[in-house]
Amino acid sequence: MPRSRGIVRTTVDERVTEGVLSSVQRVLAEASALWSKGDHAQAAALLKRHASNKPEALQVHEALGGVLGKLGQWDQAGYHLGMMVELGERVAPGDPRPRMMAAAILLNGKRYADARKQYQTLTSRWPRLAEGWMGLANVAHATDEYLEAERNYQKALEIEPENMAVHGNFAKFLKQLCRVEDSLEHYRKAFALGLHEPDFFGEQAFAMTNATTITPEEACAAHVLNGQVISQGVQPLPPVRASEPERKLRLGFVSGDFRRHSVAYFLLPLLEKIDRTGFEIVLFMTTPVDDEVTQRFRELADAWVPLVQLNDHHAAMAIRGHKVDVLFDLSGNTMHTRSRVFAFGPAPVQVSYLGYANTSGMPSIGYRIVDAMTDPPGSEHLATEQLVRLDAPFLCYQPPAGDLLGEIRGRTDGSPVTFGSFNTLAKLNDFTLRLWAQIMHEVPGSTLILKSYKLPPEYAEKGLKPHLASREIDAARVALFDQVPGVRDHLEMYNRVDVALDTYPYHGTTTTCEALLMGVPVVSLHGATHASRVGSSLLASVGRADLIARSADEYVKRGVELALDARNRGQSADHTARLALRQALLGSPLCDAPAYARRFESAVRQMWRQACAAG
Repeated sequence: MPRSRGIVRTTVDERVTEGVLSSVQRVLAEASALWSKGDHAQAAALLKRHASNKPEALQVHEALGGVLGKLGQWDQAGYHLGMMVELGERVAPGDPRPRMMAAAILLNGKRYADARKQYQTLTSRWPRLAEGWMGLANVAHATDEYLEAERNYQKALEIEPENMAVHGNFAKFLKQLCRVEDSLEHYRKAFALGLHEPDFFGEQAFAMTNATTITPEEACAAHVLNGQVISQGVQPLPPVRASEPERKLRLGFVSGDFRRHSVAYFLLPLLEKIDRTGFEIVLFMTTPVDDEVTQRFRELADAWVPLVQLNDHHAAMAIRGHKVDVLFDLSGNTMHTRSRVFAFGPAPVQVSYLGYANTSGMPSIGYRIVDAMTDPPGSEHLATEQLVRLDAPFLCYQPPAGDLLGEIRGRTDGSPVTFGSFNTLAKLNDFTLRLWAQIMHEVPGSTLILKSYKLPPEYAEKGLKPHLASREIDAARVALFDQVPGVRDHLEMYNRVDVALDTYPYHGTTTTCEALLMGVPVVSLHGATHASRVGSSLLASVGRADLIARSADEYVKRGVELALDARNRGQSADHTARLALRQALLGSPLCDAPAYARRFESAVRQMWRQACAAG
């Protein structure tokens, strides 16, 4: 249940007695306890019984609005949030906080239009309230109105330059828009000002994975700090002793990405080929999303357990109740993470796997699955977990099947050479853009296609193109695209690309596999971290180590060479070369799901044996 934020103490006038306040606090505490136990309907019913048109009920309406919102009953939630605002106006018309709380609940519940109206009223009546402008910026960010979001964050900082919350939220925003260096500066400012909200530590650590201005050791330290923050105040469950090293094991996977998502391309082939005589599969879903890919995951699971409505402690209890032996975190610090659940220690063996390109930083996660290319011997100091190295690659890719698989076509004779990157904007930074500018300068007439998730046209033209131009990439030679709705249409866009340019230091994974599937070579710069070696692992696995650059100069040189080769080929030869690259991928260990499943099973069994030996 949403926590009370003390509004009654600051908005209810002196006529409200201490006894009444105590009574309200008891009701809120009882409702909170019911919510924590999973008795959501009873929590709502209790609050409804104590909701009234009296000033002392203000906090009750706030809590009830939050509870009903979480239950999806937004018509009723809106009524009670309106009552909270009305009571606040009646008692203290000069206090913006009740409306701020209503707006925040609406925003958290993704009721963006309603939240925007509340924030617009706030900024109109209290134009010097930085939090009001930040709220408008947060709504604009959530609805992909990036130019408006940046204007409002800047407005909030003009009003209150030392507001830690504004700096933190602005940092989150900038991290997603190829401005990681600016993002990290605002994170530093926010923490220096005293920001201590747990989510921001994970966001900062994730941002560091995208930055060339941060050393691997600094990024590791940020993840360790985040792990400490996540684990703070957690009382672990009583430990369960690992026993019987060769028995059938129950594997649990925790993720919000059992859906149409990149993770599915790598997890589904494993679950389809894993030996069910030795392993059972329990999937713990952390979001309410449900699509055709979710249905496939359900079919493959021995048990399907939604965690959406459970707090972290009860989620850990649910996992413990399913007697999971080995538990995998597939999210790390990405969206929909439930890493704090792992701090309770619900399973004897806990593993970071697949979905996050850095250490978890959490003492409760004992292992991390990698390979000798992504994490060679000597890189142990960059992980808090014990590194479990599979024979490369450390993952397995399953291409789309049937009519979803795009058709390969050769380039048109005489057309300009086109470079491309379909990675998310968060992976772009000044270093990467400078390398691309050099390559394009050395290939006159070449063009660049950038396609990214959540790249609205207005921002593409008025935000991103000027940003690229300031990094010496001629905007007239760049085509920008948002995501396309269909998998086949997405894949066929690679027919417009001659050479794919990987990002650095955070390589592509799904995008690299897709480019190779469509016959497009990918140039990747080998670095000093897991994130900056994933491309190397993928390319080596398909027999194309020649595409791995060991320096920035070599990256530029290789990109130019590939472009000139493509330009000099005829359409027929180009088509043949693309088909050959697709076949190299499909015939490689990267797409050999049965062999990969055996390697994975062996690694998991060895982790379990170690746990049994440790007692």
